[in-house]
Amino acid sequence: MECHISRRSTAIEKINEEHIEIQGKLWGYTGWQGNGIRQRERCNFSQGFKEDEAATAQKMQPILADYIKMAKSKGLPGDEALKFVQDFLKKNP
Repeated sequence: MECHISRRSTAIEKINEEHIEIQGKLWGYTGWQGNGIRQRERCNFSQGFKEDEAATAQKMQPILADYIKMAKSKGLPGDEALKFVQDFLKKNP
């Protein structure tokens, strides 16, 4: 079983390496397109109300708990991954 996981992981890493530049260019292009549309349509982004953010965060708890449980069932550190993302988002709103 370990051998299959190792080969699969290596294959995924090879695919990732091949597509880093492609995806990076695509993200840049779609971001550029999105900014053009936003400016043309005079769309603005606004921050939500703190009360709404708190209510949404509360409603997300069961979903996040399910994610952690699912990840752990597959031997993955779901709690660590979630904490990493949450910490990143706090530092980069």
